[in-house]
Amino acid sequence: MLKRYLLAPGPTPVPPEVLLAMARPIIHHRAPEFAQLFGEVREDLKWLFQTRNDVLIFASSGTGGMEGAVANFLSPGDKALVVNGGKFGERWGKICKTFGVQVTEIKVEWGRAVDPQVVAEALKKDPAIKAVFVQASETSTGVAHPTKALADVVRPHEALYWSSMRLPRWASLISKQMTGESTSSSPDRKRP
Repeated sequence: MLKRYLLAPGPTPVPPEVLLAMARPIIHHRAPEFAQLFGEVREDLKWLFQTRNDVLIFASSGTGGMEGAVANFLSPGDKALVVNGGKFGERWGKICKTFGVQVTEIKVEWGRAVDPQVVAEALKKDPAIKAVFVQASETSTGVAHPTKALADVVRPHEALYWSSMRLPRWASLISKQMTGESTSSSPDRKRP
């Protein structure tokens, strides 16, 4: 059999052990077994993202999550700041405009990270901005924006800060958890 490799930013290839786990019989979403599994997944996601807060799970592509963020946190006429440094940053702007959000765009040369000071200046210039959208890992260009520094800049302005990313480095741990394989060699599993 010819083995095909997907060498695109996403979606990422699915490990064989995950494909095998997905071939098991489906658990009905109203069954007690599903409720228990779903609860475990929600708790494990808190560990993965190092938070005590609830982690929302979207049954969609990453774009669906982006759309959910805009549609549920902003209203037509609200203002948002969008960092456009690649295809996904560009997509943030298109989604905002589709929902009637007024977009202030910071264009960053593709292949470069945004300067947090530029974001700070844009927020100072327009205090009515309610949200800042940035793609943490702009996989279309290979850039990782400085998310912690951006959060520090946005926090005093009381704007929603949404940083979307993919987590390929955790794929092995997640696949081990899905298949029931031991995770003892995984990173420290202490709860946040």
